Amino acid sequence: MRSLSSLIVFLWTWLAISTSAIAGTSKTLAEGSVEARFEPNRITLSDEARYVIAFTNIVPSSFRLPDVPGLQQFGENTQQSVFSTNGRVVRKTHIIYSFIAEHTGTFTMPAFDIAANDEIITIPPSTLTVTEDANGHQTRQEMAGGIEATLNVATTEVYVGQRIPIQIALRVTGDDTQLLRCIPPETVNGHCILGPLGKEPKEGYQNGAEVFTWTTWVTPIKSGDLSLAFKTTCLCKVVQPLGLFAMASQVQRELETNTIPLKVAALPSPEPESFSGAIGDFSFQNFHLSSDRTLAGEPIAFSIDLCGEGNFDRIQAPALLADETWKCFEPKTKFKEMGPSSGQKTFEYVIIPQKTGELVLPTIKFGYFSPTEHAYRELEVADTTKILVSRSTNALVAPPAPIAGSVSSSSAAPDLHLLTQDTWHYHSLSPWILQTCIQRWLIAIIVAFLLITTLSLWKKHSQAVPQKSKKLPRLNLKKERQQLVKMLHNNDVNSGYKAALQLLNRTVTGNDFEKEISRAKILDRCQAVAPEQRKWLEEFLNEADDVVFGQKHVLKLYATRQIDTLLRLIPLLKKSS
Repeated sequence: MRSLSSLIVFLWTWLAISTSAIAGTSKTLAEGSVEARFEPNRITLSDEARYVIAFTNIVPSSFRLPDVPGLQQFGENTQQSVFSTNGRVVRKTHIIYSFIAEHTGTFTMPAFDIAANDEIITIPPSTLTVTEDANGHQTRQEMAGGIEATLNVATTEVYVGQRIPIQIALRVTGDDTQLLRCIPPETVNGHCILGPLGKEPKEGYQNGAEVFTWTTWVTPIKSGDLSLAFKTTCLCKVVQPLGLFAMASQVQRELETNTIPLKVAALPSPEPESFSGAIGDFSFQNFHLSSDRTLAGEPIAFSIDLCGEGNFDRIQAPALLADETWKCFEPKTKFKEMGPSSGQKTFEYVIIPQKTGELVLPTIKFGYFSPTEHAYRELEVADTTKILVSRSTNALVAPPAPIAGSVSSSSAAPDLHLLTQDTWHYHSLSPWILQTCIQRWLIAIIVAFLLITTLSLWKKHSQAVPQKSKKLPRLNLKKERQQLVKMLHNNDVNSGYKAALQLLNRTVTGNDFEKEISRAKILDRCQAVAPEQRKWLEEFLNEADDVVFGQKHVLKLYATRQIDTLLRLIPLLKKSS
């Protein structure tokens, strides 16, 4: 009896120990069990983590794993096996999830509920430890180290307001890194104005490596020793080896270019009066004059191109020097870009002469600062072309008659001769009959009289000629019925109804060439039919619309009866319409 009690105590103790040993990893059901764990539960940063859920004699319902910050899932696999143990069939199902860690540390898969065998069970939490690998990678971002940003500057000694051509490049050096997209770079400090940048960089190859470049310019806005650097954010695709396989993931990188020191000097003083902030090297080219002859009061135009390299955005059209012989208007400006800091600006001027004779165009002066010569320079356009300005014909006035006893001036004859030479005479193009107001009114009355007479004669002629009566088409109902029945026998009910509607339209309108009229007009024209026939005709039209537009399907027998009724009704419809 004592040995039996000891045996019972031993069995209960063994059962309690076994239950507590597996309580953290499994849940026993009436007919099976479920286990969940990381295999292994300790890995390095470059290794793959596997989370396994094992079902024994259980068919689980669909479920979703909870999200674990720092763990990125990239695969899922299901394995099933069936075997016999002591005459009992055992079915096992393993669902394996693959993870990669973004950084080192301890990660916990929290407890979650799943449905299995019409029961709800809770999977206990599992822990995974990720340590640093042999390469010393601390984060997933550092694994995308195969991309770098560089900055190239044309010159480092500049002046305030001067354009500096620069190039920002993203160079992909690692075989496991691919640049997907990036935002346009921006300056680290606010001491410079950045020129325009495209949304996407220009892609190319340099020394076997893929390079993405932006080409633009910067303008310093303060003097002194400055530092120039840029930063950008890009999205990279990183390929990580996992044993015999490879895992691709997306990583966001914050990149910053190398820093280049700049020595920025202020512009010297004093500045010339024609200087308006232009810095660079420029020249005037392509002077064009519209004409070297004009009339007093008539405008004349000329243009000139400013070419070179510099800050064209700061350049305005230079004003013409004050000259009482010309009236000047606001000039127009056109710009054609040829490079990051080079281009061509065209200035167009319009002036009006205020005197007659041989005149000289007003002078143009343009001042700029040359950074290569470290001094101010001034361009001047002083064209010596003589513009011959003659008096306008509107200024011609007949000389007054000499007064009896008066002495004429000895210079009258030469002045009159000079005026005749310099004047362009224009003859009127109007005929003599339209040169006075009375003559123009007389011509208008005659034209109106002729138009009214012509319309009256045409109206009388049209009324005298009898109009030919329209010949109504003859309907062969036997032939029409044969065609409709043939369509119905070919199981083409839709075409049969279409042909019946066309026949009905021809009957009511009485003209083959008239456009199809509406259903309401057809019913309005059929005044001689009985109310029940009118109602049947309205139902036929509605049903035909449904069949033609594919909203209703009718039997051939029913369609034959409908069309036969319509054919019998057609003579009455023709008579009533």
